Amino acid sequence: MRVVQEVMGNVTYPILATVQHDQGRLLGVYRQYIRLTALVIEWSMITMAANSRFLVAVLYGDLWLPCVFFVQLLCLGMMFDPLSNINSNLYSVLGRTDITLKKESILRVFGVCAMLAGAWFSVAGICIAGLLTSLFAFSLSLYLTSTICALTMRQQLRDFVPYLLISILVNLPSVLLAQTEWAPLAILALGGGSSLALYILILYLRRDAAGRCLWNFLKEQPVLKKLSFK
Repeated sequence: MRVVQEVMGNVTYPILATVQHDQGRLLGVYRQYIRLTALVIEWSMITMAANSRFLVAVLYGDLWLPCVFFVQLLCLGMMFDPLSNINSNLYSVLGRTDITLKKESILRVFGVCAMLAGAWFSVAGICIAGLLTSLFAFSLSLYLTSTICALTMRQQLRDFVPYLLISILVNLPSVLLAQTEWAPLAILALGGGSSLALYILILYLRRDAAGRCLWNFLKEQPVLKKLSFK
């Protein structure tokens, strides 16, 4: 996930900087990146959380199954970090480093307090504190963005929430498969495969703009170009 954040940070900043003098285009590009990030990250993290029991069983064995709850909490928390990172790039492009400083200062205080409180409840408390910190960081980013741009918190949530809801919906088959006695690898393959297929189908049916943008980008990659000629 750190790699994803670094890549998105390196990609979004220079592109946002090229349109920084046209706020209309700047906000349009910013919202497009939010949608693209949410499209990929939300499905990935929800799918990993839904199939974490079988993922842990396949990779590490049944002895590690007690850590499944912690893995799920970490997956849910990681959904919001890349989105907050894009917001930070927007503040930098607009020259509002004071907003970035304010945000980081508040988050450091909140994060330390949350971790100290969570430490009283062992590892589970620390993981829950991390999730709450990620949620708080995301909410704070939405609020700060609404104070410096003509973009309300509701508008920002509309770019994010649909992909979250769709990701939850397409992972319902994984929940049903978890009730079977099949081998973990088979459930993992069927659950992940069905989730991806349903996700792509729903994006296609709703004519999702971010989905088309991602598909057009992937078609330009050398590997897919070679496959398309066969």
